[in-house]
Amino acid sequence: MLIKRQVQLGGRIIMALIALSVAVVGVTVALVRFGGPMTEENTLQDVLLADILPPPAYSVEPFLLASLMVNNPATARKHFGRLDVTREEFRQREAFWAQTPVPEELQAQVDATIASANAFWAVLDMRFLPAVKAGNIAQMRKVHAGDLARAYEAQHGHVLKLVEMSNTYREGMVAANHRLTAILLAFASLFALALIAAVLWGVRMIRARAIEPMARFADAMEHIAAGDLAIAVEGAKRDDEIGAMARALEVFRDAALAQRAAEHDQREVVSALGEGITALADKNLQFRFVTCFPQGYAGVRDDFNNALETLSGAMATVCTGARNVQQSISEIRTATDDLASRNEVQADRLAQTARSMAEVTNAIGEVARDAVKVNQSMDTATARAREGSEVVQRAVAAMNAIAQSAQDIAKIVELIDAIAFQTNLLALNAGVEAARAGEAGKGFAVVATEVRGLAQRSAEAAEQIRALIAKSGKEVAEGVQLADSSGSNLTDIVTAIGTMADMVAAIARSAEVQSHRLSDVDRSVAAMDQMTQANAAMVEECSAASRSLSDETVALIKRFSQFRTEADRSGGDQSATLPGSLSRVSRHSGISLTRDAA
Repeated sequence: MLIKRQVQLGGRIIMALIALSVAVVGVTVALVRFGGPMTEENTLQDVLLADILPPPAYSVEPFLLASLMVNNPATARKHFGRLDVTREEFRQREAFWAQTPVPEELQAQVDATIASANAFWAVLDMRFLPAVKAGNIAQMRKVHAGDLARAYEAQHGHVLKLVEMSNTYREGMVAANHRLTAILLAFASLFALALIAAVLWGVRMIRARAIEPMARFADAMEHIAAGDLAIAVEGAKRDDEIGAMARALEVFRDAALAQRAAEHDQREVVSALGEGITALADKNLQFRFVTCFPQGYAGVRDDFNNALETLSGAMATVCTGARNVQQSISEIRTATDDLASRNEVQADRLAQTARSMAEVTNAIGEVARDAVKVNQSMDTATARAREGSEVVQRAVAAMNAIAQSAQDIAKIVELIDAIAFQTNLLALNAGVEAARAGEAGKGFAVVATEVRGLAQRSAEAAEQIRALIAKSGKEVAEGVQLADSSGSNLTDIVTAIGTMADMVAAIARSAEVQSHRLSDVDRSVAAMDQMTQANAAMVEECSAASRSLSDETVALIKRFSQFRTEADRSGGDQSATLPGSLSRVSRHSGISLTRDAA
């Protein structure tokens, strides 16, 4: 389906949806508006309930119950429950109207009505009901006919006044709401009509500004696709999307025109290049394009002429080189014969050298094996010397431990000496005390004397032990010094043996390296001998090849002589008119193409 048809169909569908929406909105507003069927139905239900049920804010029901109690005091208590219900309903409505915003015109009367109801309930609860509960019928009737009746009449007057004021306020509100509803419906109708007009105008503008130009644009594209490039593209000067598409289509049309012209020029150039390639196939390297190619192909002409010129020069150079090669080949053949005789002498000398190198290699190998054995012996001696050094180090450590133990014993001996000194002092004090005691202390004096002697002997023994420990410590120190000296000497021996082992190992490695190098030299000499023999054979082959190459060079010179190059040009330039379309003037470039024939 065309876009034009789709837009028309879409516009009609939108119009139908808008009309349906306006109708639905109108019906909905008519139903839910103030004063409409739904509002009237809800109002009717409220009025019906107001007519049936006694209003909680009006004291008519509690006054009726009080009247029933007065008329029949015996059944008064059965009305207490209903009084409690009406009282609770009144308190709820009182709280509701205290929190609900009321128009300013009615607020004062609402407050007065609630206050009169509170006054009624105060008389009922504080004076009438206590008399009922006490069974005081006279007081009941007095309160009912007096204060309670006056409170009811006052509250009744406030209620009637509030009803009158409320009806007046409601009539004004209903009139205002009806006016507002009429105004809103009028505005909604005007908006719906404006929306329908805007949709109709939008559809017309889309058709005029988009659909019809796109149809013309599609027709132009069909003509261009069919090859009709002369058709004009409308709307190129517009500054919207249609204008951008028209300008893009003009670019495509111009590109198609340029491509058509380029194809014509390309056919002209291909025809000319065919002539040049035909001349090249005829071995005519003197061919040149002397006229201009169409615009954009001048480089092809220059490249082709330069290539032929370069190829012509190269062919002439190769021909000259081939003659020089023929002369050089004869000289090479003479040199190869001389080289063959020299290779034979060189082969004999290399064979003698190879035998001598084999003998030297065997001798060096023996030296390397002996050096390896000496190196192994030196490694064993080094290991034994290191073990001896470790034993000496352990002995030094043991002597140091003995010296430490001797120092500990010396400390113990000093402790014993101190104990003996203290014991001697105690024995001396005991002897003095025994002398003071007289006869009673004689036995204690004998014991003190024995203890003093024991202390002196302990001190003498400790002194002897100290002397022995000092002597043994001195001897141990000398042993440690000697062991350290022995360890140092063994370390020097190990170091010297290690140095010798390193030197022997270096000699062994050097001998092994020399052996490998001599082996390499031996192999190299053998390889040189083989290469010399091979060179002799190759020289013979070179002699044969040089003779064959000389024959091929002569044949090559004959083949190159078949090409017509610039060096073979003997007369002036000759030109001929190109056949076909190249012999006429190109309608695009305004020039003619000719060729230079030999």
